[in-house]
Amino acid sequence: MVAAGTAREWFSLADDEGTWLFDITFLASAWRCIWGEGCPGIEPEPDVAAAIGCCTHGAHFADDGDRRRVSEAVQRLGPTQWQLRPADRRRSPFLRGEDGWTTRVVDGACIFLNRPGDPSVPAGCALHAAAVAAGERPLDWKPEVCWQLPLRLEHHTDESGDALHTLRDWRRRDWGEGGEEFGWWCTEEPAAFSGPSAVYESLADEIAELVGPQRYRTLADVRKNNCTVAILHGIAAAAVAEKKKKRAMNGAQRADRIHAADIRSMPHSQSTRACSAVFERKPEAATARTRCLCRRRGEARCRRRQRPGQQGPDRGPCRRRQGPGPEQRAGARQ
Repeated sequence: MVAAGTAREWFSLADDEGTWLFDITFLASAWRCIWGEGCPGIEPEPDVAAAIGCCTHGAHFADDGDRRRVSEAVQRLGPTQWQLRPADRRRSPFLRGEDGWTTRVVDGACIFLNRPGDPSVPAGCALHAAAVAAGERPLDWKPEVCWQLPLRLEHHTDESGDALHTLRDWRRRDWGEGGEEFGWWCTEEPAAFSGPSAVYESLADEIAELVGPQRYRTLADVRKNNCTVAILHGIAAAAVAEKKKKRAMNGAQRADRIHAADIRSMPHSQSTRACSAVFERKPEAATARTRCLCRRRGEARCRRRQRPGQQGPDRGPCRRRQGPGPEQRAGARQ
């Protein structure tokens, strides 16, 4: 059991998509779903005999894609797999309410929950049981909220603009105000921490689906090889710090750049000094467009100041070899 106020271990991993934080304390625990094995449900008054679990209010779909995927799975359910299958197949098992689409609630629980006591169908979630029977992943059949529990993946952006992704257990408070009405919640109760394996192993498919296969493999290797989380956390933190340092340096360089738009808006004398800085003091701080603009302005200035054939001053764009003067051009035309 992970009690409130318990110090937690975290493993962090930095990559191109940001920093990923894994709650090792929960992921290495022995949590398991105990539906049908003592789960009293989430109603204010616990009731083990009802065997409803957390299916009381049906499932809320994450989006249209989530609903379509489950709808396709429903078409594959046979009469010996779904206890509450509507006699009229045209009747949708989904319902649209004020908060979006949900699965229908029948007799106090989700329409896909097969109640115990009926030998003609497997007890529990009809979608889950059918997926297992078909040799497929239950997460490909069930609504997202159902297969993700008790995992929760949160996405944030820190003050420096970096993405932060946190994988942890789904807690009572994550349900909002309604969570306070639950008479029981499994991630807070010792009875649910009795599994034969760690969460990162028993929910391998779900974790990999949430964070990606490569990140999951890294997480699993860390646990299987008994790596020191503190050391790995320090390495990852150092990588993140270095990434932020480079981003800050790049930002400072961009802020110090001389841009063509700025030069165009300057008075003539100021733009002349700016162009001189481009070619004499800090050419690396100028954008390619700025260098091109200053070069054109410098060539025009040289043509105005120089007599035909005269060598220009040895700086800036005037170093460039001057083209033929008017007399040479006239001779060429003849």
